[in-house]
Parts: sequence; structure tokens; C-alpha cells
Amino acid sequence: MTNASRAILILSAIVPAQVASGQFVPGHVYISDYGAKPCQFTSNPIFPNDRIWEVDPATGQVTLFATVSDDVCGLMSGLAFTPDGAGLRASMAYHSIILEFDTNANAVIALDDGDGISSPWGTNNITYDAFGNSFVVNSQEILSFPPDGGPATVLADLDDLNDHPGAIAAFPNGDLLYADGGNEQVLFRITPDGTATVFDTLPDPGPIHSVAISGVGEVFALSTGQLF
Repeated sequence: MTNASRAILILSAIVPAQVASGQFVPGHVYISDYGAKPCQFTSNPIFPNDRIWEVDPATGQVTLFATVSDDVCGLMSGLAFTPDGAGLRASMAYHSIILEFDTNANAVIALDDGDGISSPWGTNNITYDAFGNSFVVNSQEILSFPPDGGPATVLADLDDLNDHPGAIAAFPNGDLLYADGGNEQVLFRITPDGTATVFDTLPDPGPIHSVAISGVGEVFALSTGQLF
């Protein structure tokens, strides 16, 4: 992997195939990366103007979809489409908020500290299950939000899951897959009642950057350049 490719975070979301006309294009992939300059509120280069790119897999065309504004930019740590495909949500760790973009790249704050969001962290740290529940990995816990927008509950405490914020994905039955963000390479399966068991341990040293689950339950994990 080249230095240029390392600059792109492994944070992506694919538009659901059933999205209606006029919304996000089904099958297109959206990927976040660090911007070319830091946010205006800091000169520290680890807080860049995060950007989101749109990729058309059929043609290979890559276009800039959005650049996060200076007032909310800094450490984008996850992307996920809302179940209806009308919104693209992004975790912003520095500001403890979840943004939601529409198809015109207009962003609003969907969740903030009043909803329990606190330093949402871990690559690909936001997802939805098949029942409309959404999940966010905070710095020390995994939050579960109901489809009706009600208050969040703590699904799991990271102290019980090796204490490293990491990537998440949902199984078709509603269980959650959680990848420890440290070097232990452990994947946990978490049931809706919060019971966690070890799903697998990968042989490659280094953190797991991303996980994904197909509609039939196949699990994919990206670890320091290797795909399992």
C-alpha cells in the first residue's frame, strides 16, 4: 500500500439497491478521506477538512461529493446510509456529533451530546440493522438508537470488549459484529440484548480497519491491508 493510499480512510458506504429515483444513486460507493488542509479552528494537521468522495463502480469515475465545513470538521470516523437511502450519516469524533447529508451534500447535525454522542470513534463506527436500529461506537461504549428516534441505550461497554473503539456491522438477524480497534484482531458478535461472544480472531497483527456483512451473512474484514 502506498503512502497516498494510506491517506484515504477505510470509511465507506454503499447506497441500498432499493433506493427510489431522485435519491442517492443505488450501487455508488461513498468514501471519506482527510482533506488537503486543516480546519480553520486549528493548525494541527490531524484535524483536516474531511471530504467525502462518490465512486461509480461501473465507470470508475470519482467525484467530490462534500467537504465538511470548518465549524464541524475533524476526525470523520464512520459513514452509513439511512435505511431509506435518503441520508448519508457521518460520525465526527472531534465535535461529538453525527452529521446527515442529503443528496445535494447539505449537512445537518442529526445527533449530538444531548443524544449521548461522545467522541464517536473507531473506523466505520456507525451502522444500521435490517430493522432500522442504528448503532454508534462512542469512545467507551456502543450506543443503540431505535428506529423511531427515541433515546439511545448502551448495547455494550467497551471495557468488556478489549477497550478499543472499532468497526461495526449488522448481521441480517439483528446481531452486531464488532471489531476490536486494537492489535488483538478480535471480532465479537453481540446480540440485541448486549450479550457478546468471540466470533473470530484474525491471524494478521494490527488493527481491523473495516468490517462488512452481506445480505446472506457473509463476513468481510479488512486488516492492515489484508481482506478476510
